[in-house]
Amino acid sequence: MTVIIGHSFQRGYGDGYDTLLCVRLIRLYQMPLFILLSGYTLQLSDQRHEQEALAGRLRNKFFGLIYPTVVWNYLIWAVRNFSFVGIKPFISFPDNFLEYTKLLLKYPDYVIWFLWCVFFCTLIIWLGRRISSIYWIAVVFFLHILLEKISLNYWGLGRLKMYLFWFAAGYMIAECRDFVIPVIKYIALFCAAVYICCRIPLTDIRTGLSGLGSFVLTIFILCMIYYVAVLTDRIKIGGLLAFWGKYSLQMYLCQCLCLNIGYGQGYFRVFTIFVSASVLATILSVLTARIKPLRLLLYGRK
Repeated sequence: MTVIIGHSFQRGYGDGYDTLLCVRLIRLYQMPLFILLSGYTLQLSDQRHEQEALAGRLRNKFFGLIYPTVVWNYLIWAVRNFSFVGIKPFISFPDNFLEYTKLLLKYPDYVIWFLWCVFFCTLIIWLGRRISSIYWIAVVFFLHILLEKISLNYWGLGRLKMYLFWFAAGYMIAECRDFVIPVIKYIALFCAAVYICCRIPLTDIRTGLSGLGSFVLTIFILCMIYYVAVLTDRIKIGGLLAFWGKYSLQMYLCQCLCLNIGYGQGYFRVFTIFVSASVLATILSVLTARIKPLRLLLYGRK
């Protein structure tokens, strides 16, 4: 949902949206948190499917992450000129299909980058665990250092170098969750105190500034998610969060098709874009996920 909120401000508020405090806060933790949670869920999945052949799991990851990246990169290119999509002018596209294909061969994460990044983070984690099941984090850290030495940023290497740390952190937290969860309230309080006392500036993680601030705020938000999950379970609305979690991949992709359907100006337009994008993305996600031919075509899943 914070992805849609951020996009709603971008499309609805107009010039100067990126100076708003709420937008700066969202940008500071948004993608690191999503990547961290992806690493967390990968560990849970690995634990459930540890008896399955690695080749089969790799095939499932490829068709579940790389395949939809390619399909949706072209799908968004096909609808780029529709005003309700809201992709332009925030992303520029070659008008020629072959030129766009050449661009994607060099930058396959040009539009849909999140799934591409998660796939290669997964490969690195699996490689680290194959080398050493105990000291895998040291192997991953070493591989991350090697990646940093590569000056090229083609084929998604730039984002991989930026987010591999977060993915590995999420995986490690999941491995240590029996220790982490009992002390999570103390972790949350510590992170809040560090963030406030150090007066860490609110900068965009993509600029490479305030890495400590992004880390502390992300861990704090993660702790708050845990408390929200406990609270929603108690007040019987946890099923709603489970529903969003089930269709999170589809919603991430479908929201790209309806980011500029709003009314009015300023904050009111931001709100209407958020509501329309959330509702339409949810409807499209459920429909495309439940219709088998569409699910196979759009998401590579049977």
